Amino acid sequence: MLKFLTTFVIVLTISFFLPTKSFGFHFEHNLINEFKFYKDSTSSKSIDEIIKIEKWNKTTKIAFGYSKSTYWIKLNLKKHIKDNQNYLVVHDYLTDSIQGYYVKNSNVIKKESWGLKESLKNKNIEFRKASFLIDKNHTDTDLYIKFSSQNYPISASIEIYDEKNFYKSVGFDNALINIFFIIILIMLFYHSMLYFITKVTFYKYYSIYLILLVITTLFSTNYLHLYFFKEGLNNFGIFFFQLIGFIMVISLVVIMKPYLKINTQINKILNLNLLLPFLLFIAGKVYLLVVGNINENISLLLNYAFIILIFTVVFILIKTYRKTLFSTILILMWFPLFFMFLLFSINLFYIFIDVLFIEYLNKLVFIYETIIISLIIAYKLKNTKQENIQLELKTKENEIFNLRTKKLAAMGEMINNITHQWKQPLARVNSILFDMNFSLETCTKKDFQNSIDLIENEVNNMSKTISSFSNYFQPNKEKSKFSINKVIKEQIEYFKNDFQENKIKYSIDYTYEDIVVEGLKEEYVQVITVIIQNAIDSFNIKKIQNPRIKFIIKKIKETPLLEIENNGEQIKEENLEKIFEPYFTTKNNNNNTGIGLYMAKMLIEDGMKKKLEVSNTSYGVKFSIIG
Repeated sequence: MLKFLTTFVIVLTISFFLPTKSFGFHFEHNLINEFKFYKDSTSSKSIDEIIKIEKWNKTTKIAFGYSKSTYWIKLNLKKHIKDNQNYLVVHDYLTDSIQGYYVKNSNVIKKESWGLKESLKNKNIEFRKASFLIDKNHTDTDLYIKFSSQNYPISASIEIYDEKNFYKSVGFDNALINIFFIIILIMLFYHSMLYFITKVTFYKYYSIYLILLVITTLFSTNYLHLYFFKEGLNNFGIFFFQLIGFIMVISLVVIMKPYLKINTQINKILNLNLLLPFLLFIAGKVYLLVVGNINENISLLLNYAFIILIFTVVFILIKTYRKTLFSTILILMWFPLFFMFLLFSINLFYIFIDVLFIEYLNKLVFIYETIIISLIIAYKLKNTKQENIQLELKTKENEIFNLRTKKLAAMGEMINNITHQWKQPLARVNSILFDMNFSLETCTKKDFQNSIDLIENEVNNMSKTISSFSNYFQPNKEKSKFSINKVIKEQIEYFKNDFQENKIKYSIDYTYEDIVVEGLKEEYVQVITVIIQNAIDSFNIKKIQNPRIKFIIKKIKETPLLEIENNGEQIKEENLEKIFEPYFTTKNNNNNTGIGLYMAKMLIEDGMKKKLEVSNTSYGVKFSIIG
């Protein structure tokens, strides 16, 4: 940003030394402050008829406002000319038509035209203001100036310069306008580059606003008319550029709204007062395009629509003042711009400030607004970025903390589940040891070895349980292919004693001799163990008569499917969705933690990307492992 400000100062300095004829800052001129004027209400009188009129009104300023009437100004050039060659300059603001008639002895000896709707092809003086050459041949001449305008109020000041001071004023005017355009274009380039680099949407929208500002200023300074539309503009062309100017003001308000702390009610008022003037403006301009003429009251309403818009913005600025430090600074920077809009609009009717001075002041305020708001927003976005970085760091810290918490919780769940899965094997080991102790004197060596083998088998299964659950937390686990049929047979062998003790019958139904799946075998086995163990517990708690477990192995569209169905009590419908939640159990005793099925679902779905589902059937309850 320091580099940018340095560039700005250099450009400003260079611009003041742009080569212009007899350039200088101080120039003498004769400001005409008394006029004779005539209002032609019919707008149909010719110059010959106007010359014959004897009764003229007097005024100290040209401020006729919107009017479908034509106004004539009469000047006696002899009273105002000092040198042999002079220039009369009309400092107007976008008048539709200004026609100058040089009249000598009641005869028109020369005619010149200026204005938005007039052709400038044959103009000898390339200046953005209406300029009329007055030489020694015009010393005894009267100048009749005809003003007609429906798109903007008729307001102007008239000055007469000698040749040297005229070119000084032209040079000064060109320098100021050049400075304005150079600064705005630099800012446009600056914001465009920032958008392409940072992708921050503010820079994109503000760049669009600056483009609209450049187009509007090219139109309002008459540069478009002077260099691009020399044939003149029609009502539609003028409406188009007026619309761009209106959108420019609204876009600035809309762009800055997010940075102002305004409540919902004020926001609604602002939106309504943005929409209302815009609709009034469109309606009036469409009427002018269709009818070709416009009522003075409607024209006045259009201008006041713009003033209403500016008043609304000023009201919002006052209401949001001191909401936050940032909005306060922003409002203090923004207020001069909209105050200048308001002053400029009112001055078009009353001319209490010099027309040319307020136009220059308007441009300077735009430069001020553009640079200051750019600096403020850049500072705000920098702070926002730092806040986002801090927030991101805090979020990551919270994520790490939550991850650690979940890891610890998962480890606790794993330990609970291991405890749950070890209960039956430990009970069986205890039973075997009890039998061994009871028959220690009578048992043979073979019986003793069988008991040792049974204990060893239970211990191995307990070891596999630990490995299965601990492997769940390993990030890299190698999958393998295994047969579901073989896994079921191994599990039936594992639960053989439990089935006999609880008189549980089982059956295996499969459509293929051998269905192979890919996954983590030990975890797959552990899930089946949990399902079978839950079925056995349910049979005992509910005291089910003739308990049965069915194992169904099949494929659905080449997808392996294992169904384990038991004839125990059905699960209540409201509990079906909760059955896999941690610490949820339907067994209603203190020896069950509700961890088993939760871990089973995690092992199947998180570890192997398969599905574990439960449903009630006419037979009882069915668990399905899909995949």
